[in-house]
Amino acid sequence: MRARHFFTITILFLVLTTCFSSAEDDLWKIKLPFKTAIIKYDVTGNEKGSEVLYIRKGGMEMAKRHESKGKILFMSTSTNTIEITTPETVISIDMDKKTGTKMTNPQKFMKEEYEKLTPEEKKTVKKNAEEMGMSGASMMQKLGGSFKPKAGEHLGYECDIVSFMGMTVCQLSGTPIVLKQEGSIMGMAANMVATEIEKNASVPDDVFEVPDGVDVTFSQEQDDMNREMARKMMETLKDPEAGKKVQKAGEEMVRESKRQADEADTADDTEEPAQEENEGNEMKKMMEQGLDALKGIFN
Repeated sequence: MRARHFFTITILFLVLTTCFSSAEDDLWKIKLPFKTAIIKYDVTGNEKGSEVLYIRKGGMEMAKRHESKGKILFMSTSTNTIEITTPETVISIDMDKKTGTKMTNPQKFMKEEYEKLTPEEKKTVKKNAEEMGMSGASMMQKLGGSFKPKAGEHLGYECDIVSFMGMTVCQLSGTPIVLKQEGSIMGMAANMVATEIEKNASVPDDVFEVPDGVDVTFSQEQDDMNREMARKMMETLKDPEAGKKVQKAGEEMVRESKRQADEADTADDTEEPAQEENEGNEMKKMMEQGLDALKGIFN
């Protein structure tokens, strides 16, 4: 189980550092080949359905609607979610439960911490981020995965290819936008492919509004965690020796993950079928666990 935990940590680490190193004049702005777009996806595997991603203001605002149904471990599943991201906030909504959670966009905290730095410290942050990006790719390779920039194409757009632990993801080059993913996690197929990209489309305003009847609450706990993480990250990145320190930490993570992968394989061979029912809940916790562990690098 814990080996899967390291999968999440490594992906987060690579995405995080790539966001820094791919930027030039503006650390926080992704560069898209369109100002607005509507991307439609087919979802297949253990769950079947669709997803639509709405993009406007050059990627500064995105809204994602996901609807799918299926079976996992002989249990029927239903996913009906909306995620609305703006420079100020991120809102995650469960339409089946009619509830949602709102938090400050973590990137806003990163900007605030970055602007507190001196010009010399900002130069150091950029340099270290580039080194960390290369370290992240190297760490993934040592764990049996790979990150290949501009190595693929989908619907006429160049893709960066990320492969790790049974999953292969094609991302619009230099961005976090997924165009295609194939593979399985814990034996459950999770495939998604963009079938249409309507660039420079007219994006309706209402997809960025919380639907009527949905109760959204603000998560102060998540905000506090993200603010503290941003502070610690900048403290680390402004250290001239940060690149070397993080590389060393990454190497230790590789060794530990391999050790725990061996333990997990042994445990999986002896697990009772009833224990597998807990894996669905474990998947939901993976991202939170990964974030908690990632914070340890920046202490």
